[in-house]
Amino acid sequence: MYLNNKTVLLSGVLLILLALCLIVSVGSSFSTGDNDPFTKDEVGKFLTDVHDNETSVIIGGAAGIIVDGFVGVAVAAALYVLFRDRSRLLATVTFAGLLVQSAVALVVDGNTILLTVIASDFVKGGPPGVGAGDPAVLEVGRYVGMFTVAFGNVGLTALGLSLIALGIIIARSPEGKINPPRWIGWAALFAGVCSELAWFVVIIDPAFVFFIGNLLGSLVLLFGLGIWLFMHKDLEPAA
Repeated sequence: MYLNNKTVLLSGVLLILLALCLIVSVGSSFSTGDNDPFTKDEVGKFLTDVHDNETSVIIGGAAGIIVDGFVGVAVAAALYVLFRDRSRLLATVTFAGLLVQSAVALVVDGNTILLTVIASDFVKGGPPGVGAGDPAVLEVGRYVGMFTVAFGNVGLTALGLSLIALGIIIARSPEGKINPPRWIGWAALFAGVCSELAWFVVIIDPAFVFFIGNLLGSLVLLFGLGIWLFMHKDLEPAA
């Protein structure tokens, strides 16, 4: 009973913490510029940007590891406990999607930190016999960069599925013990749909707007639901 009394409060704190970590992680990624490892002519500039912003990239990777390895998993479990009485199937989809996204994102976080080492070797030279601007290092950086970006999109797909499921629970499912405002559910649905549409960036550059939509929708969801839960901390989830 004591744990149930604290579940809503802890869930609210975790959601707000996740939102803050997300801001740090995204903010650090913007510092590396807009050069694309998929474009051959931009790979050198991409690695140079990573090297020039090495501290920010490492901070972003570290924040990502904290989010994906700990906070994200805890949030996935908390959301399942809070909303399983409203739709056990959708709550399970939400939980599973967030776990898959966290696992994929951990690989991306590790690769992001690895990129700083490759970028340093490219800009300043690596082991004996490997000079600055070495074509082999450039090619390795290209493949690691492409893998990181592509795997990030795979994670967004799993995240989108979980956000859509969570959005349907909050916005459309029958009421249960925990019933946040339905607009929070619509924000989750918006973020989830944007996640699924983000793949179009491979075809057309303007599709980058879906990444922005996912970020904004996710922040509205995390802060909105987190604050609401914090303000209704005396509620108890279904047993």
